[in-house]
Amino acid sequence: LDVTSDLGIPTYVAILHWMQNGQENIEFGSGAHFDKRVALLRTLTELNQFMSIGLMNGGTGEKPSLDGVTPLHLADYPFLTPSGAPMTRPDPDPLAGLLETTRDQVNACVDTATRAGLDFLVLNQTRPDIEVPIVRVIVPGLRHFYRRFGPGRLYDVPVKLGLRDRPIPESELTPFLPHS
Repeated sequence: LDVTSDLGIPTYVAILHWMQNGQENIEFGSGAHFDKRVALLRTLTELNQFMSIGLMNGGTGEKPSLDGVTPLHLADYPFLTPSGAPMTRPDPDPLAGLLETTRDQVNACVDTATRAGLDFLVLNQTRPDIEVPIVRVIVPGLRHFYRRFGPGRLYDVPVKLGLRDRPIPESELTPFLPHS
């Protein structure tokens, strides 16, 4: 599923749905990158990582419920299936192949956030005794993929992209997700 926002960085979600021992199972992975092919590869890699975690220590990979009681049914999560109406994104992959270094990609992220009126905050958490570069990045105004509600982009961007006629009320937002 293409879930690219108005920021234009290609972003995808891959859904895996299967039956096992008479139970429906749903798993998903997501990924983003300026190059669509890399974004799709990251999406499938994350999906496989989640499946591998489910199979570790003799597990079956099953996730027949979120709470141990209520069965998962793909029909209960229509937002996890394609709409059937293809969307054509304007100016596809304008930066693909142009951002060769990590520095170029980070600078493009900063530029993208700045153009959207968002701050891009970086905290260097590298410890000199370990010498492994570590940073924490926060962009106030963007939303976590878990259920984090608040005014702003979560409600405004779908209208801006023409996906909705009006901002959706919180009561109609996506229900509980398999990973939340």
